[in-house]
Amino acid sequence: MATSPPELQQIANPAPAYRMGAWLLGMGALHFVAPKPFDGIVPAELPGSARFYTYASGVGEAATGALLLAPRTRKLGALAAVALFLAVFPANVNMVRLWKDKPLFMRLGAIARLPLQIPMIVAALKIYRNS
Repeated sequence: MATSPPELQQIANPAPAYRMGAWLLGMGALHFVAPKPFDGIVPAELPGSARFYTYASGVGEAATGALLLAPRTRKLGALAAVALFLAVFPANVNMVRLWKDKPLFMRLGAIARLPLQIPMIVAALKIYRNS
């Protein structure tokens, strides 16, 4: 029996979309289960309450995750993931700013989140191309 070329195997492999979708669903749910840490990194310059942005981003993450899990909506979900990762970047920058007095390991973790957005965006774009 002949095997498919690697390009076709990658297209047919939904595992990256499932992983990212499950991760986003989990993170989205966490915004509702434990909203306080998320409230704390919402930039104060945004109008309205921090909790609104926490819940809105939780809905966005959960919806994006759900879109990634369904084959028919996977391309849209991948584009939504790119937009989501770009949209939450200001909160990650704000976390670095707010955590200047936290222990070193926490500050380093906050700083490390910034460049990690790039591979997350690249992974979402790969899912888009392979769906």
